[in-house]
Amino acid sequence: MRLSKDQIDVIKKSVRARFGFSSKVFLFGSRLYDAKSGGDIDLLIEHDGSMEGGSLIKAKLKTMTDIQFALGDRKIDIVTVCRRTKGSQKEDETEQRAPLIVQEARKEAVEL
Repeated sequence: MRLSKDQIDVIKKSVRARFGFSSKVFLFGSRLYDAKSGGDIDLLIEHDGSMEGGSLIKAKLKTMTDIQFALGDRKIDIVTVCRRTKGSQKEDETEQRAPLIVQEARKEAVEL
């Protein structure tokens, strides 16, 4: 993983400040692989679903801005999704309806 402990701490703090302490943040994409170079920071944020529409977009943009101010001007992509309920019958149904980017991110994502 090509993120330092300090960078991970900044990302987690920013996500929790905007999405709440129950949110989870995952890294996916090229930053997972030590052999690759460059690349943006791709984040998947699972939240509790209490935000929708404008408030969700605002939280996403503020999180991105917080991270950029702390880490410097880097390209950051954030995908947000409402958290799945583990072990429920709806979990499989929810996963099948999730956008393709979310399905692909979950295949390789690592929780920060």
